[in-house]
Amino acid sequence: MFRTTRSTVAATGLLLALGLTTGCSTGKEATSADATVAPVSGKISITYLQKQGDQEYFVGEAAGAKAKAAELGVDLKVVNLGNDANKTVSEVQSAVAQKTNGIIIVVPDPAVGPQVVQTAKDGKVALLTSDDQICASGPDPSACAKDDLVARIGFSGA
Repeated sequence: MFRTTRSTVAATGLLLALGLTTGCSTGKEATSADATVAPVSGKISITYLQKQGDQEYFVGEAAGAKAKAAELGVDLKVVNLGNDANKTVSEVQSAVAQKTNGIIIVVPDPAVGPQVVQTAKDGKVALLTSDDQICASGPDPSACAKDDLVARIGFSGA
């Protein structure tokens, strides 16, 4: 029961955060990590790209996201990236080409962060990270300027 609740909470946060980024302005000045996104008309579509999507934690997170997306009337596509950085880049490119409204991503390697950010930005697709942080300007989020960190939702270790 706890896993289902945690998954549902995570999914709700992910979907609502992305919905807010595609539907509202924060009033914050744009930074290099922010992307101007295309307006959404009609049903929202989100692509959720997960590393290690066959592990129990990510299976539960995907199940919660799918349930919440169905409840909210959002089209959600979940993709297991495994540990493949090249697949990460190609799946982001594919999602943009398929005109997804937003991408939520858990990268298997943060070094692909700048390429993921640029691809989403070029495609005017909203981008949110889940669980793991990525940086728009470099491969190491811990060495990244705060303004270059991509918005992230996750759980506190505490």
